[in-house]
Amino acid sequence: MKKRYRLMAGLFLWITILWASQVTAMGVRSDEPVFKEAEAGYDISWRDDVIIPAHDGALIAANVFVPKTDNPYERFPLIIMPSSWDMEEHEYYAQGAKFCQKGYIVLSYSPRGFGISTGLVNVGGPDDMKDISSVISYGIANYPVDGVVKDNSGNVLNDAKAKVGIMGVSYGGGFSLLGAAHDQRVKAAMGMVPWGDLVNSLYLNQTTKYVWHWLILLETGDLIGNLDPQVRELTELLFAHDHPANYDYIVNWALDRSPINYLDQLNYTDDGKPRDIAIAISTNLQDEMFPPNATLNFFYSLKTPKKRMDLNRGIHASAEMTGLVGMENVVWRKAHAWMDEHLKGIDTGIMDLKPMSISNKDNGTRVY
Repeated sequence: MKKRYRLMAGLFLWITILWASQVTAMGVRSDEPVFKEAEAGYDISWRDDVIIPAHDGALIAANVFVPKTDNPYERFPLIIMPSSWDMEEHEYYAQGAKFCQKGYIVLSYSPRGFGISTGLVNVGGPDDMKDISSVISYGIANYPVDGVVKDNSGNVLNDAKAKVGIMGVSYGGGFSLLGAAHDQRVKAAMGMVPWGDLVNSLYLNQTTKYVWHWLILLETGDLIGNLDPQVRELTELLFAHDHPANYDYIVNWALDRSPINYLDQLNYTDDGKPRDIAIAISTNLQDEMFPPNATLNFFYSLKTPKKRMDLNRGIHASAEMTGLVGMENVVWRKAHAWMDEHLKGIDTGIMDLKPMSISNKDNGTRVY
């Protein structure tokens, strides 16, 4: 019975959020910057039957866009796109096609427990991080990824310089920041409405949020996904008004899933050198699910000079949603420029902007 309602519930949830996005983020204002992007000149091929084995036997469902080329030696950057909470790998179809037309391999996948991916929803925990590495390794092994050295039989000899990016919305945005920390093959990341500190996102000012965290996350996740029972247990403890007795348990669980807990991995390589990584964040000023203040502390702690953060009008995911159906959208415009700049080496102009911007909640004008 539960499975029969998954698609209906997921569509209803995101149609509602899409409606909100039309109210709060209607495309791109004329005063937003225009970037020099890679040309969209490739025909594309698309596979919708990709299944990637995980470390523990779970099966991760994915689809992949690959540019068509007559040159057997041509190589392309790889972009990984983890889907949002309650969604599955087809969420990024429109944007995946756009990136592929510009010369990217795009591998979108359903995190474990969502869509037809097996396993339990792990909320960015150790299993999810191992899955991200498995997805990256699958893409590198099976497709012509730029920067990868292979032998004549196609076996990977060295992938340390692989041009790999990761990006996603909401749950996928948090995964993007965490994945960049856990796998140093990632050279560029963009988290759209991610969490930077899950402790403060769940319990900012010692306050729980019934609508966002109980109804939208727990109940829809339980309906549409295959939740780890620990997720319900922790949420019930959080709302039980007996926080001190369970505080350490909840905090340790949330810290394991917080990008701010992995700053050393984002700031430095395994041998202690400054890490060459580009990290962009798009978040929304009225976001009650993952408040921007909790993400600002994470952003300020990043040492890479290749970083930016844009604060937009709107509630959680509202500024990003129209781009998912292929409409013109300022957040996705910057996402394309970010990847073009840091994976293709194109001087798009995005690095000429000040590293932070904020949109006026009354009239939409943006200050850099």
